Amino acid sequence: MRFEDREKIALWKFGYIAPAYNKTHNFQSNAAYFKSLEGKELRNPVTNTVRCYCKGTFENWLSLYCRNGLEGLMPGLRSDAGTFRALSDDAQRFIIDQITRYPRILNTIIRNRLLENRLIDDGTSQSTIDRFVKNYHMRCPKKDEYHEGKDRKAFEFDYANQLWQADTTYLGKIDGRQTYLMMILDDASRMAVSFEVFFADNAVNFQKILKNGVKTYGIPSMLLVDNGSPYSNHQLHMICARLGIQLIHAPPRDGSVKGKVEKSFKTLKDSIYYCEDWGQYKSLDDINLRVSEYIYTDYNTKSHGTTETDNEGNLLNARERYLRDADRFIYKDEDEIDQIFLHRYKRKVRTDATIRYDNIFYEVPMEYIGESVTLIIDPIDLSKAWIKSAEGAALLPVSVLDRKANRKVKRRQHIKIGGE
Repeated sequence: MRFEDREKIALWKFGYIAPAYNKTHNFQSNAAYFKSLEGKELRNPVTNTVRCYCKGTFENWLSLYCRNGLEGLMPGLRSDAGTFRALSDDAQRFIIDQITRYPRILNTIIRNRLLENRLIDDGTSQSTIDRFVKNYHMRCPKKDEYHEGKDRKAFEFDYANQLWQADTTYLGKIDGRQTYLMMILDDASRMAVSFEVFFADNAVNFQKILKNGVKTYGIPSMLLVDNGSPYSNHQLHMICARLGIQLIHAPPRDGSVKGKVEKSFKTLKDSIYYCEDWGQYKSLDDINLRVSEYIYTDYNTKSHGTTETDNEGNLLNARERYLRDADRFIYKDEDEIDQIFLHRYKRKVRTDATIRYDNIFYEVPMEYIGESVTLIIDPIDLSKAWIKSAEGAALLPVSVLDRKANRKVKRRQHIKIGGE
């Protein structure tokens, strides 16, 4: 029993013997006063059990208080303190096995797995599991953690879509290849608005999830990211400017600024990554399916550090809190969004009527030889490309160069280029 609970019981007992100790009752003697308490149902403030006590019990409480003070009224410590009677040897071995295999597993997940394996019943409380795990970890305490010394203030925006936070974290490997989860989180509601697992942590993949988020949930006022290459590049600056998003970069090596998305990664890993065998997932699709299942059915349907409630006083989950501000959201036409997320590069047309991007050659009409044109490409599908010769000019589709096919094409012998 906790020390605070033992104190609470001692105060409860003293409440009944205080009139006898201070001689403030209206009876002829303390014995008569205690006799009047016999047969009354008294409720223990800690165990919530109801019992009737005899006169001798009250007299004993008074005697203990006179000899030892308030400490004399505290319940004694159990002789089996430190043991776990509610957990069988098999259950204790199972818990230790789970902690050994998944060092960061949540205690609630351990209890669920004990129930699934019929090692405990519903009557075994979560606190019993918590105490056992705490006792186990006392034999291998964690290293001391120190604060960075920077001034921190907890903050939260008033409305959904005022600020989105984005970041990347690693997940398991597939055939030796590292996978990365990229996620965008709404600040006010903590709802994950867009995410996907990739083999590469790069700018194109982040722009893919940003585009999906903007199409689905509208345009945020601000986007908070770090200084890594996926988040600090010319194309992202241009995309955000065209959408009207203020792009904010956190100070270098200061991930705590994006605390909410960092916390969401920790919650996800504690819930599914550190307590599952990720060797069972054989493809990127498998991992994306597991992450999506967790976020849509668990993470987005829970409240996360917010005390916001509905009109009936019920705590809102992340999705409910987000959708409460839906009338404020700003959307654009999907075709316009697709155009905004295209990449633009200046290129000079070579003498063989080609332009080059990322080791890919595009074939353009020969009349553009020697001219500077704007190459516009879809970074997700590099076969989709256009050129624009001047500001305001129409887009002209271009195709990837096929050298073998060109070998069979009949050439024109007299072509005027420029002013010739």
